Amino acid sequence: MVKFWHPVLEKWILVGLRGVIYGEQTGASEWKATLVKYLEGEGFTELLNAPSVFVHPGKKASKLLDYEDDGPREEVIVLCHVDDPLIMTRSGEDEDWTHVTIEKEFDTKGRRLLTRDTVIDFLSMRLSLDKEGEVCVDNKDKIEAFLEQEGLSDCNPTALPITDVIVKAIAEGRGEL
Repeated sequence: MVKFWHPVLEKWILVGLRGVIYGEQTGASEWKATLVKYLEGEGFTELLNAPSVFVHPGKKASKLLDYEDDGPREEVIVLCHVDDPLIMTRSGEDEDWTHVTIEKEFDTKGRRLLTRDTVIDFLSMRLSLDKEGEVCVDNKDKIEAFLEQEGLSDCNPTALPITDVIVKAIAEGRGEL
């Protein structure tokens, strides 16, 4: 039984719950077990040294593996932070196969493709592609929000990292170095 304040009725209510609750450890544990079981059933393997990273070898990986015609042609990687997946493939065909496979079992927020013209927010990190097609990761939006929150939006940026000398000066209360 759980007691909670009902904002519409404006009184405390006692309710019985069945199953797990999103946001609690048991909810996360049940979700992970469900995800692993499903993805492994679809041919993915969770990496032992990187939990929540799943790899599907694809049809080209080995002639010893017996795949049906609907699997990916090449390796597919799915990084899943709780219920936020990041899918990496070499082709649009394999990307589509991965999305369809996940969408067969789970409701998703739709598909977003990282291109040079499209930036993706993943766990408050900005993912973008540079001119050469390399993936870039930064926290620009989060940093700007922190600066604004602290009233430092107009501070002078620096290209140099903070040094031990600067940290010591701050700790000693010296404003000038």
